[in-house]
Amino acid sequence: MIELVASSLSDALAIERSGADRIVLVTALGEGGFTPSIGLVMAIIDRVRIPISVMLRPNRRDFYYTNKEMEILRRDAFILNQVGVKQVVMAILSPDDLPDIRRMEQVLDGTNLKLTFHLEMDATVDTMKSIRYLNTYDRLTHILTSGGQGRAIDHIDHIRHIIIQSHKRIIVGNGVEKTNLADIQKQLAGLSYDLHAGAEVRNGDVRGHVSLTEAREFVEQVTE
Repeated sequence: MIELVASSLSDALAIERSGADRIVLVTALGEGGFTPSIGLVMAIIDRVRIPISVMLRPNRRDFYYTNKEMEILRRDAFILNQVGVKQVVMAILSPDDLPDIRRMEQVLDGTNLKLTFHLEMDATVDTMKSIRYLNTYDRLTHILTSGGQGRAIDHIDHIRHIIIQSHKRIIVGNGVEKTNLADIQKQLAGLSYDLHAGAEVRNGDVRGHVSLTEAREFVEQVTE
């Protein structure tokens, strides 16, 4: 699976036309992505046919949330579920810097939403311990990771280990681009995983719009 990040309706339409498999919808991509407006979510659901995964994250840089922020996340989750979203992207960390499954389930309980664990996985105190935790969470289907702080290409050996140990589908992201894609695929040969790209299909500008040409070239290079 190839997933590309959208932050507007035009982005989503370009991603679908590129041949990618899934859209990750966010706002403020330059800040790592926050929850988009419900109006935008509904407009994209109405116009595109490929699956959409929606960021569920309040407007703050870290992943340690107050009770008030938890309530906002929970309300957003229920609304997203009601309008037809099937998958969300979220991360909540505990005070000891591990995935907080209990609090994530507090947000999603009562919905049919499936979960992708966000790149904050790479900031946990122990990524392999985090994988063991996340393996036990039935609602979780995917984990987005670069294998550590920075670009995926710099942590390929660790990503390989994560893929082998995880019971969930691993999405390799952060700095996956046409210049290093062949190397990533070569080093992960024989393993089953997905790929994620954001700024890489925006002419290198994280605040720009998705380039249909770049998105198509990325998809074609992955699938050739």
